[in-house]
Amino acid sequence: MKTNLTRTISVAGAVLLIGLTFGFMKFQQASEIEHFVEIVEAQNANLAHPLSNLILAQFGPQLSEFRFLSSGEIKNHPSRSRLDELVRKMVWGTSVVRVTIFDPSGKVIYSTEDEEIGSFADNRKTLGDVLNLGPVSRLKMPVSMKGIFRDLQNAEVIETRLPLKSANSKFVGIFSLQTDVTQVVELTHQTSTRTTIAVLLALSFMLATLIYVSSRAAKESSRQLLNLKSYQDALTDLHGITATTDQDSVTTINSIIELGTQVFDLPIGVLGRSDGDRYVVESTIGCEELVLPGDVFKISDTFCSLAINANKPVAYNDIHKSNLVEEPFYNTFGFEAYTGTPVYVGGESYGALAFASADARSREFTDNDLTLIQLFASWIGTEIHRDQSAERERLLNRLLDTTREGYWSIDSEALTVDLNPAMSRILGQPREAILGRSIFEFVDETNAQIFRNEIKRRQHGVSGAYEIDLLQPDGTVLSCINNAT
Repeated sequence: MKTNLTRTISVAGAVLLIGLTFGFMKFQQASEIEHFVEIVEAQNANLAHPLSNLILAQFGPQLSEFRFLSSGEIKNHPSRSRLDELVRKMVWGTSVVRVTIFDPSGKVIYSTEDEEIGSFADNRKTLGDVLNLGPVSRLKMPVSMKGIFRDLQNAEVIETRLPLKSANSKFVGIFSLQTDVTQVVELTHQTSTRTTIAVLLALSFMLATLIYVSSRAAKESSRQLLNLKSYQDALTDLHGITATTDQDSVTTINSIIELGTQVFDLPIGVLGRSDGDRYVVESTIGCEELVLPGDVFKISDTFCSLAINANKPVAYNDIHKSNLVEEPFYNTFGFEAYTGTPVYVGGESYGALAFASADARSREFTDNDLTLIQLFASWIGTEIHRDQSAERERLLNRLLDTTREGYWSIDSEALTVDLNPAMSRILGQPREAILGRSIFEFVDETNAQIFRNEIKRRQHGVSGAYEIDLLQPDGTVLSCINNAT
């Protein structure tokens, strides 16, 4: 009787122990996933800030125009492919699977997925929450969708939405970033399962095994969380640099390069421009005794030829153990650790950004490191492009102010946004009296129809010349040839 009672108690205790263990496993899984989601939410928000700012800087007018176009017109718009190319470059090497932009009404005016363009947000309340509360994230599972680089089936995705604001802080829409976290969630489940099995074995054999396994798991988890935090901190610092509006582009570029030396723990940073087969050094940090701005090298004699030829980020944490020791630039510069990536300006190859050290790097480069250096290069390319555009604009304004031909700029609603002195004389009114007014106020109904037809042609990317009759305040009619783009 005692034997049966003892056996019953033992079985009941074992069942209770197993139940508690698996209950702990489920609780641990939920806690780990919730913690990871919080980290990815912050990471998404920090990646979305510089990416959305870059898109607004280069495609702000086009996004405003997309609000009034049909889905087919948006898909076929000349700027769509260039915007797709920019997004692909910015998210390459990350887990981002879709980028979407909503206008204030919730309409999708841009998406990396054609079928989504022209539709409306599945949750309008979320858009209001984003506007009032800031970034809002949610875990979506399971999801099947067409991603930027690959299709997903039964995947776990985190979507982060945040306000999209112009340079003057005007609300222009919602920016959405979706990240694939399937592998990490699965790894969390597997890790929790393995931990549970280890617990059961440890209870069966020895407590020391449990302590050892738990210690290893804790160290690995801490290492992964540290890497994620470092990545998040770097994005925050980058956003702080690029969001500063009271500094020139040279200061911004040098600040980004200096940030790179800190993030990658490599004391040397170099930005160079490729000119044919020459590499012209433009900015340097920490290598004044080795190279200076203005120095010129043959591209093939520099480490930067690795990134330029590969057309993607490259990284070596211990060059002495690689076949690069046979290259002439290894003996010339003596770097033992190096990472570099191409730089593009206005969609064209410009040069390379690189970081290096005379000592080998103790830890290997991660995917996050490669994503960060590409993000640094994208922002530097944007600063250079902004400088070039500003210089071209100064020259154009000087030309427009002195030419005898009229220049008349309108927005997507046909309202006047700019004109030169010659155009003011043609319309017979001062510039201040014309700004903000519709072009239809300066023509009769017959010529207004001509304007409407020509505006539709512009929206389809068709440029050309046409004749139009303009009215002055005293009723004078002037026949003009308008070369429109």
